[in-house]
Amino acid sequence: MLVVVIKKRKRRHAKTGTIYNKLFGEHQKIKKLFIRAGIVLKHGACDLKEVKNMAEETSLEEYKKAYREIVSDEEKRDFLVHLVVYVLVNAMLIAINFIYSPGAIWFFYPLIGWGIGISIHYLSGVRWIQKGLEEREAKAEYKAREAKGLKSPK
Repeated sequence: MLVVVIKKRKRRHAKTGTIYNKLFGEHQKIKKLFIRAGIVLKHGACDLKEVKNMAEETSLEEYKKAYREIVSDEEKRDFLVHLVVYVLVNAMLIAINFIYSPGAIWFFYPLIGWGIGISIHYLSGVRWIQKGLEEREAKAEYKAREAKGLKSPK
């Protein structure tokens, strides 16, 4: 696990003259990037140059792995939220159907329609997510090489 230490710099407030701590914009951007990658941040004594060096020591493969894990976890969480909403809403629709119109059974239409949608969400968001991420990473790498003017490896 990589631990990054960020130094807070003291500033004097222009109007009141009181001293306050503030993370500079560049520190804040690096901090957000590390948090997204799952890297632990601690406040302490180091400067921006040391933080940048630590970031450069982390390999591209570690970033890719962290990115894949983050996206995969987000997709799983999104699917679970979708599934919970599906179950609750359809339970309510079944209750409404049996309470207000027991002679006409209609609850299975939204149940089946939404079930197809949730199945597709599971397949694309949970089951096949790694393939999609690898394709996105390949496209990004191709664009980066194109921007640098390098040829893609054969």
